[in-house]
Amino acid sequence: IGYAIPVNSKVLVEVYNLLGQKVNTLVNEEKPAGYRSIQWNGRDDHGLSLSSGVYFVRISADGGLNKSFNSVRKLMMLK
Repeated sequence: IGYAIPVNSKVLVEVYNLLGQKVNTLVNEEKPAGYRSIQWNGRDDHGLSLSSGVYFVRISADGGLNKSFNSVRKLMMLK
């Protein structure tokens, strides 16, 4: 899962199931500007393996000065 941030920002990357339930938080920290990528291992926050199917990734970045970014992407996890 790749994303780019133009300025230092608080970044939040979360994975949700089709019911809208958060299953994993991949990133929740301040990141410097630049391109980043992260891999999701198909597990939830408790380390349990999730089933194949459709999930959503929500990427949020707060760059300050009332500039924020939110994006939701659909992904298919296959085992």
